[in-house]
Amino acid sequence: MLNLTTDSTLHPGVNYTLTIHFLGALRDDGFGLYHFGYFDESTHTVRIVVGTQFQPTHARYMFPCLDEPSFKARFSLRVARPTNSTCISNTPLSVTAPL
Repeated sequence: MLNLTTDSTLHPGVNYTLTIHFLGALRDDGFGLYHFGYFDESTHTVRIVVGTQFQPTHARYMFPCLDEPSFKARFSLRVARPTNSTCISNTPLSVTAPL
């Protein structure tokens, strides 16, 4: 249970932003934010892939949320990565900037 207290009254029809700072774990079971490795034959090295699986009830493994299909929400995601890494998404990129 999460109880929120505001300094002022919230009004219907107005959009508000709630920011929650949360630290989660990188998983290895294919749910939420997960990682796996594979052997790259061309470089003879093990490569690491990080992915997400947010199908119904799996987003909760990455961050606190109501992730059942009846609860619709929009969220934004920021990814910080080394310049020699690649980031791929199934949604359009809105902004990219050097760290």
